[in-house]
Parts: sequence; structure tokens; C-alpha cells
Amino acid sequence: MAAMPSTPRGNVDDVLISEVEQPPSTVMPLCLVHPRTGETILNACEQMTQEIAGLPPDESEEVLGEVFAHLYDPEKLLNHEWHNRDLVVWDNLALQHARPNVAADGPRRTLRKVASFTPALSEQERPVHGTAV
Repeated sequence: MAAMPSTPRGNVDDVLISEVEQPPSTVMPLCLVHPRTGETILNACEQMTQEIAGLPPDESEEVLGEVFAHLYDPEKLLNHEWHNRDLVVWDNLALQHARPNVAADGPRRTLRKVASFTPALSEQERPVHGTAV
């Protein structure tokens, strides 16, 4: 597996970058079938995706650039400003979510997570674990 690009994609100013010399890596499909809806979902995030295995580096970067442009299109982003009694619910498989650094003096929030059984992945959808080289 190739090393991370020397210039990270997009704005990662508030993302912690690992100092580990050879972090473990996992090869996963770029597209998955959602186990409940049957829809195809993209399985990539800018901070964690190094390359598309099996493609030449230039082609991999081009395809990933298009994927990330689609995923992070400002018209598709929701920035939620928390207020008392807000409830936000999302499908953890089909929606990317993140938050910027949280100020210590900001509003208090209670986070509750609910997980339900996810059907087994097919042979093609199972991740392959290894070490980045």
C-alpha cells in the first residue's frame, strides 16, 4: 500500500495526524451495499483513505478527488448548531459525521448512541487488515 500523499487532501487543520511510523491499515471496498436498504453507499473518508487498491496512483487520486468532491460538496453538508433539547439522528453506515474542536465553555450535550445488529458482510465486503508500507 502506498504512503499517504505528502499534502493531505482538503482542509485538515483540526484533524489529528498520527505520528506512528507504520500505522496499521485496512483494505476495504470503496462501495458497499447497505445491509438494510440495499442501496450502494460510498465507503471513504478524506482523512482515512490512502488510495484505491489496484489503480495506478494518478488514477486513484483522480477518482478519489471526484469521490471527495461529491461527498464534501458544501450543498450536501449540514452544520448543526446545538440548542437545548436538540435531537439529531443519523444512519451511521450511510452518513459521514464529524465535529470541529469543542470549546470547553460551550453548551453541554448528552450523547446517547444506539447500535443494532448489522447483517454479516459478504466475502467481497469484508475488510482485509495489514500494515501500511
